[in-house]
Amino acid sequence: MRDAAAADGVMFNRLESAASNLDSGLNPPRIAAFVRSSESGIGSVLALHYFLCIVPMPLFDTLPVDRAEVAAAVSAWGLTLDDVIKASQNHTYAAHADDGRKYAVRATPDPKREHEARISDEVSFVRFLAESGLKGVCAPVPSRSGEFVVRTGDVIICVVDWAEGAMLDFMAFKWMTDESIVRAWGAWLASLHAASRAFAAAHPETAARIQSWDRVHERIMEGAPLHADDAAVAAGPSAHFGVLHGDCNVSNFFVYGSPPQLSVFDWDQAQLGWWEYDLAQSALAAFMLAEGGSLPAGDPVPEANPTQFLKWLVAGYESVAGAGAIDLCRLDRMVALRKTFYGRFAERALKEGAPPSMEWFLQYVQRWLGKATTTPAPSSDSAAAPAESTGADAASAHA
Repeated sequence: MRDAAAADGVMFNRLESAASNLDSGLNPPRIAAFVRSSESGIGSVLALHYFLCIVPMPLFDTLPVDRAEVAAAVSAWGLTLDDVIKASQNHTYAAHADDGRKYAVRATPDPKREHEARISDEVSFVRFLAESGLKGVCAPVPSRSGEFVVRTGDVIICVVDWAEGAMLDFMAFKWMTDESIVRAWGAWLASLHAASRAFAAAHPETAARIQSWDRVHERIMEGAPLHADDAAVAAGPSAHFGVLHGDCNVSNFFVYGSPPQLSVFDWDQAQLGWWEYDLAQSALAAFMLAEGGSLPAGDPVPEANPTQFLKWLVAGYESVAGAGAIDLCRLDRMVALRKTFYGRFAERALKEGAPPSMEWFLQYVQRWLGKATTTPAPSSDSAAAPAESTGADAASAHA
């Protein structure tokens, strides 16, 4: 197949066209790389495309990483590997330089060679944010040879600056009861989205390649119904839709200084979406605790007030972006869309057989969403709702 593809470009073009017809989310370079190295023939290549791009992979498909291999790899940065911070789809470690400065190392297993392009685009986005002067970004760090993304065997390595400040205690609830923190959170998101618009203007092709909101976590949101207004914005181009952090919850930033400022990390869910979708994710834990109660027992949490939280978050955002920057009706819908995400995720993960350490939380999510209500965004003037559409066509312009 390798020789035939090299000799006859028509065969490859037909293959690429056929695979594109199977799935509009095709990553042509990935298929091309496989075709040019395959001895298996066109049928096997199309089967591989179906497996990788259409049949969902397990949500908790955690692959092992050889710590010694990662330790050897970070020598390219002149670093010493320390303890593992977490191990999931990515394995994250602490590391330090000879001068004592701390870094975070992310090791992503990639035996099928399917994540490197996505990670490179993600790193390009975060580099742009840091270099443009956005405060609170844990910037990617180049290796001694100037590389930001390094492959070692089946593992992709990235290094970023350690966050400034300290993590907030989730169970102390200061993250949702301290107005100054929530306003700072909203202000940071507004600054991020402004920088994201600049990134899309400067690097439109890279921005367009970033994964869409409905393709994150093995396309768990594919086909989710959208309000017609939101579908129209997603179809773009629009100043209200762009590259988001995607997971700016309290576990993914440290807080420092007075008044408080954020130092944000964990960008692997960077995605194309509505600005309000980022705010909805930030607010979701407040909704969860107010509607579902404490984790895991479900006891009332009187500190949880999502209406107040959203009021402060939007006020912080609009202190930077200007009054009216957030569409409050859309914010309501984005909270509902985020709940849909968590409901689908929990249902599928339990069916697949989630790790025992996660089962309790997934069951909690199902109990929460079984009794959840939608708390309106502050001062939302709900208009008559136009018809809904699915997100697939709307997202295709950005995917």
